[in-house]
Amino acid sequence: MSSWIMTVFVTTLMCTIYEFFVIENSFKKIIKSVLGVFFIINLIIPLKNIKIPKINLKFEQDNAKAQTDSENRINDIAKKKIREKIENFLSKNGIKIKNLVIHIDKNHSVRCGISFEEGAELKEKIIKKLKDEFKIDFYPID
Repeated sequence: MSSWIMTVFVTTLMCTIYEFFVIENSFKKIIKSVLGVFFIINLIIPLKNIKIPKINLKFEQDNAKAQTDSENRINDIAKKKIREKIENFLSKNGIKIKNLVIHIDKNHSVRCGISFEEGAELKEKIIKKLKDEFKIDFYPID
């Protein structure tokens, strides 16, 4: 580092002395340009030793994986709670479920496919009751 400081100092001194003692002509412009380039190069030399730190992209991938895992766990818990509430509601009304499929998309909107055991009359009426009660889109499945 001290040699770099010395080089910058000597270059500055050379440029200053040159300004005072050289006569004005076209050769002066060339020498001035050469000294200017030399001075700039000497100022930039220490920058080659600067190392750019590496970015840890693995951390971002791990973070995205953890976020996906937590979203999946939350969705599973939500599906369980929704299933319990629907089953309780239907059992109070004396209706037995054959199959219940719950879908939660990325926008967190919920849709449920439902089928009933044999003997459940008026499926459309039951589905409408479920829609009104839970504010969820229900559709019949087989």
